[in-house]
Amino acid sequence: MDRINVAHSDFVQPRTVVQFWPALPPLQFRSLLTPLSVGKLWIVRKINSIPHPIMMTIRVQATRTGHIVAWRPLMEGRLEVLSFPQRFTRLTTTLPDVLVDVMETTRLHDPNTRLFCIVPNGPTTTQLDLSLTGQDFKIVCSRRLVRGWFPLNPLAPEFGANYDVVLTAHGNPELVSKLIEGLRTRYHCLDIPNGEPIASEDFGLEPTPA
Repeated sequence: MDRINVAHSDFVQPRTVVQFWPALPPLQFRSLLTPLSVGKLWIVRKINSIPHPIMMTIRVQATRTGHIVAWRPLMEGRLEVLSFPQRFTRLTTTLPDVLVDVMETTRLHDPNTRLFCIVPNGPTTTQLDLSLTGQDFKIVCSRRLVRGWFPLNPLAPEFGANYDVVLTAHGNPELVSKLIEGLRTRYHCLDIPNGEPIASEDFGLEPTPA
């Protein structure tokens, strides 16, 4: 599958906000309309209308940084890819190449794919959980920092290669199979039976010291 390099495409200029998904409701309504509940009935109804929906969970080792994006817009369901100078003046989050590939694949399948932040990262945690929902699928992406010797190395979170991404894809069998097989051909992957958690040692990776 051909990659779409958003950061260097002709229609993205420095300081341009790249919005593939609608923003979440204003902050005052977010307590009533959380990322976990937004579109819940809609996505369940859509997925249940598929003749034979499937669910697969896989753990993928990232190889490099995909995008450096602004933190606040990402929490609101928007992607704002930052230029190099902007990274020094904004709160940023690193998206490894695995996450960028998944976002591009789902956007090609459904241009109206929506992005929600389930568990935000912050000053005290590097954990980041995102959800991608479309007309006939839902994909939960969990970014985990497993290399780089964090917190001994405070710069470890800035490099995409230090992350693993656990993906749980549910919905359209064609999309789910295409997505998983595509990741297997490009990355070091480990299937997770029944969604069971796998320790970094079992994945053959360098564990992060406690």
